[in-house]
Amino acid sequence: MRIKTIEVQNQKFLFDGNGLKIYETDNFDQFNAKYFLTAEAPRSLQTEYVRTVCLVLNNSCNLTCSYCYANKGVYDFPNEQMTLESAKEIIDPLMKLVSNNGGVELTVAFFGGEPLLSMKLITAIVDYMETSRGYLKCNYKITTNGTLLSQDNVDFMENHNFEVMISLDGDKKRHDTHRIFVNGKGSYDRVAKNITLFKNKNKLNARITVTNSNVDIYSYFNGILDLGFNRLTYALDSRISPEDFSIFAGSLRAMLSQYISDIRNCRYYEITNLSLALVPLLTSRGYMSHCNAGTSYITKSADGTIYKCPRFIGDNNYLYRFDKINIIHKEDRDRGIEIEVKDRNLLACETCEYLYICGGVCSFHSKKGGNVAYECQHRKILFEKTLELICSLTKSQRRQFILYLNSVWTELR
Repeated sequence: MRIKTIEVQNQKFLFDGNGLKIYETDNFDQFNAKYFLTAEAPRSLQTEYVRTVCLVLNNSCNLTCSYCYANKGVYDFPNEQMTLESAKEIIDPLMKLVSNNGGVELTVAFFGGEPLLSMKLITAIVDYMETSRGYLKCNYKITTNGTLLSQDNVDFMENHNFEVMISLDGDKKRHDTHRIFVNGKGSYDRVAKNITLFKNKNKLNARITVTNSNVDIYSYFNGILDLGFNRLTYALDSRISPEDFSIFAGSLRAMLSQYISDIRNCRYYEITNLSLALVPLLTSRGYMSHCNAGTSYITKSADGTIYKCPRFIGDNNYLYRFDKINIIHKEDRDRGIEIEVKDRNLLACETCEYLYICGGVCSFHSKKGGNVAYECQHRKILFEKTLELICSLTKSQRRQFILYLNSVWTELR
């Protein structure tokens, strides 16, 4: 069993990590005798067929961010460009696969390099999908550095309901430390100005990469909200030093404590890392892996090959064979899952009470270096604060908060 006791505002709770439920009690033996807590795993949140494809449109970028895992946007194959025909080769079977499995929607995520360098291709792909989708609903996402946004491409994305993730690493000083143009100048001012082009900022998500230069996330996250963002996502660079991780851990606790206070006071916005941890608690279904990569999410690189996710482009160990019916071969999918299970065993994930609201460590971090123990430690802080948030809200406050999140998620779909 995966059991954890929690105390919030002098009230004691019990978290059942298998049943994914929280109970107002701290007497495990008495409670277990009454409710018969299960040792079985919950049902999975993740589907077993591909319904999201990430298209890496190009291996080019107008920035030279020093921490970029993709070798400053070019991977190991500079100037590679995807074609419309290559995109169609995976979009057509994707639509058929989703339809055959009784699905009603699919997602295409545009990625790079810098995807806005291929805006004409984005337009062509969206136009093709809108004329080919039949009854299916097509969702569009894009991850961009934000420097090439214009009123024309913003209007296009808003007209097609894009979810737009913009990389923003804090205030000007912190952001410009790493996110620089080829000429060495920082990109913050350009990004901040371009954010004003959006009429509906509810579709925007600020993506913070936490490195040695901006570990004090609590000191600047309010400034990002002040730019008009209502959604934040942070990602920890696992290569940070022990000293900097300690600073980050304290700063993360402070930020999440403010978030709990804000939600209690009906100041609503979303930290997506925490929202992802909430979903299993709302549905009683758990994560069986860190993310959907290699199962319901797959990546097509600019040269047409298929990988588990963009981070593995160029690594043949994570190269997937194309299947016109299922997108990827079952053997490749199963091999990827087997690798993740081995990673979980090595890190003792199987004994953790948070396993099913976590899913385990990121495959990229476990295979490509960095301190995966930091990833584990920081997630435990996140999960502790997620449980604290739920336990600190009254039933009415929980209901209002969930209604808010549902309205955000509905607008995004």
